[in-house]
Amino acid sequence: MGVNAIRTSHNPVAPELLEMTDRMGILVASEIFDAWGRRKTPLDFHLIFPDWAEPDLRSMIRRDRNHPSVIMWSVGNEVPEQNDDDEGAAIARRLVGIAHEEDRTRPVFAAMNTGRAGSAYASAFDAVALNYQGAGVRTRAPTSCSAGRIPTR
Repeated sequence: MGVNAIRTSHNPVAPELLEMTDRMGILVASEIFDAWGRRKTPLDFHLIFPDWAEPDLRSMIRRDRNHPSVIMWSVGNEVPEQNDDDEGAAIARRLVGIAHEEDRTRPVFAAMNTGRAGSAYASAFDAVALNYQGAGVRTRAPTSCSAGRIPTR
C-alpha cells in the first residue's frame, strides 16, 4: 500500500502517540488487552478482566475514536482463550460487540499466535491477525527470505 503502520502493544497508548500518527499519516491498529480471563503471568489483567474489560475498552475507544490514524481496534494479544473455541469465541463476540457499540466504523481483531484462521474464535472478529505462525505456516517450506537469506539476482 505504500504506507507505514503501527500495531500498539497491549494497552492504551499515550494520546501524544496518536496525535503524532495523525500528523504523519501513520496507520494505527490500537490494541488494549494482553490477557483476558486466563492467566498468562501471575499478576496480569486476568485478575481484573471480569470487572474492568468493558469499562476499559469503552474508555479507550471513546478517547481515541476521533483519531483518523486509528484504522482498527485489537481486543487481545495471544490470549490463551484463542485455543478454546467455545470460551474464546464467546468472549471475543462480547468484546467485538462492545467495540462496535462505541465505533461502528472500524473493524475489530485480536492477534493470534496459535489460533486457526477458520476457527470459531477467529470467526468472531472482523479481521484475522496471525502472529508468528498461525495454522499451517510452520509446516510450509521456508522461502529464502523466511530462512534469513536475502535473495540474490
